[in-house]
Order: sequence, then C-alpha cells, then structure tokens
Amino acid sequence: MTLLIYSYIILNILVNILVRKENKMIALVTGASSGIGRDIARYLSNLDYDLIITSRNEEKLVELKKELGKNTNIIVADLSKEDECKRLYIQVKEKYENIDLLVKNAGLGYFGKFSNTDINN
Repeated sequence: MTLLIYSYIILNILVNILVRKENKMIALVTGASSGIGRDIARYLSNLDYDLIITSRNEEKLVELKKELGKNTNIIVADLSKEDECKRLYIQVKEKYENIDLLVKNAGLGYFGKFSNTDINN
C-alpha cells in the first residue's frame, strides 16, 4: 500500500512539473517532520522548489531545514486544531501571494475496531 501512495504522490508532482512556470515554484508540505511528508519535502527541494514545511515537531522541522537549505521556511502547527489551521493559512497568505503545490500529509489516526469507533472522531 505504501508503494501505491508514493507512486500517486510522485505522479502528481510530475504532472505539476509539466505545467511548471518559469518562476520558482512554492510548495506547502504538511506533516513534514517524518515519513512521507519528509520524503516529499526532500524530493521537492531537489526539484528546486521553495518550501514551507509544517508539523507539530519543531525540532524535527529544524533538522529538516538544515538538510534542505535556505529556501525552506518552517511553520510549527498542530493541524488537528482548527485555530492552528487558520493561523497557518494566515501566515502563508501574508508571506506568499500564492502556493503552487499543497501536499496535505498531516494526519491523525484512530486505531481499533471500526464498530467501536466514535462517529465524532
């Protein structure tokens, strides 16, 4: 399943590259502190995107920024909270006119039997 997800994301990035503008592209990657989000941020950095990376873990974001370089901006946010989502939106809108690519990777999971899951979650 992981390979399928990676393939889908890479395909979307490749399609985005085909319609690439002459200017630098800007990508916002949520859930960028580990796993797929981190790997996609690395990939986009190699494609010379300017990056906005976000997650709850500031320490891991700082490490990733050191690895990726100066065209990476960090916004620490817990996107499971509505006010944090709004703050992220405002910060991005104030600094950038537009973003070219959104990688919506932040997530939260509930584990257990489906029949025992609270519908509000």
